[in-house]
Amino acid sequence: MSNTIRERVERAYLIMLTKGNYNLDTISNKEKSIIVNELRTKYPLSIILDVADLKRATFYYHLKHPDMDIKNKEIINQIISIFNHNKKRYGYRRITLLLLIHFSF
Repeated sequence: MSNTIRERVERAYLIMLTKGNYNLDTISNKEKSIIVNELRTKYPLSIILDVADLKRATFYYHLKHPDMDIKNKEIINQIISIFNHNKKRYGYRRITLLLLIHFSF
């Protein structure tokens, strides 16, 4: 019985991977957590985590901290903006100084 459930979970997981255009070799734990979260309403969590090769603590960490990438994206966009504005010549020291002066980091 549990073998058939595992096979169903494997099929559903692969379908979710292809729907989301994820690469099986380079998928991150955050992306795995998103897929697991969608599948956990239909299948037992322990089996899904085993199929996804994801630890339970990692899964719950990504559920608890969903907006970490948004904070980093704002800073990264500002760094890229400074770098491009200065003809791609500034290194990390000058960029850090400008972030501290102009953006109050």
